[in-house]
Amino acid sequence: MFVLAIICFILAAIGATLGFVVGTKRRTVSVESRYSSATEDREVGGSRKWYFLGAGVALVLGIIFTVFSSTFTVDTGSSTVLKDWSGVVQEDAVTTAGFHTKAPWQNDIPWDIKNQVVMYTGDGTTTHEGQQVTGAEIIITDKDGISAPMDIQVLFSIKADEIVGLTKSYTDQNDFEIKVVENDVKSIPRDVASTFTTVEVIEERNRLKVEISEALEAAWADKGVIIENVNIHGIRYPEDVQQRFKDAQNAETDLITAQTQKEIALTQAQSDAAAAIERATGEKQANDLLASSLTPQVLQKLWIDAIAGSGTIIVPQDFTSLGNLSQ
Repeated sequence: MFVLAIICFILAAIGATLGFVVGTKRRTVSVESRYSSATEDREVGGSRKWYFLGAGVALVLGIIFTVFSSTFTVDTGSSTVLKDWSGVVQEDAVTTAGFHTKAPWQNDIPWDIKNQVVMYTGDGTTTHEGQQVTGAEIIITDKDGISAPMDIQVLFSIKADEIVGLTKSYTDQNDFEIKVVENDVKSIPRDVASTFTTVEVIEERNRLKVEISEALEAAWADKGVIIENVNIHGIRYPEDVQQRFKDAQNAETDLITAQTQKEIALTQAQSDAAAAIERATGEKQANDLLASSLTPQVLQKLWIDAIAGSGTIIVPQDFTSLGNLSQ
């Protein structure tokens, strides 16, 4: 806008000069009347005032443009860097929200440093949940050589103390995001996905996201870019690949089921065997205990107890005389 102010000042100077050089003052002359022989006074000339009027308008416009060129605003969550026409960047960024003044020959370059989004999804012409899309989906090729489109969203912020250095290296924020952020968001996920097999890409989505985030952080560490979040909204493998994956999952499920049933049967058999062994051991211990307790004295007592009071007389094998047994 300061260029317009300079143009207006130049036009004002030219107008004033022409007013003095070629402009004429108004003067009164006597001319003969068309309707009688008498003369009448008439004012002629006076072009100088028009030059001065034009010069005045140009001067006012130049002042207005200069005022606008000397002020700028900073929004909350933004920072502004001042850069003059010669390319010299002011070392201190302006981070305080509100109105500020500057030299009219300085350009204010705003940086929106909070909650920035880069998103690649679909054909690049639609929006995702009301957010603007940066470009079309990116195509990844995994370790098995299978390609698939990926929808990805990266949320990031820029450190305020890094934007002066970034302004020295890039024209503005848009230039920086195109050359660095957008380029890396398209290339780094491809590089990371190429280290994953198809099954890993499908089953370990969270690990893939973490490794992409770490790779982006490493690439942007010296540029003051902070990764807030990485979202993978979708990876669409061809139908035949998805079907093969489902078949493999079903086969794996059947195998796991069979293995589980086998382990259950084995566990049950081991449990039954252990119970049988425990019962046999208990019975053996009981028998051993009983056998060890049946001494001749114990057996004789048991025999006497059994015949006592029964009225039965038992004669031992080696008994030879009745003696004096009473009748």
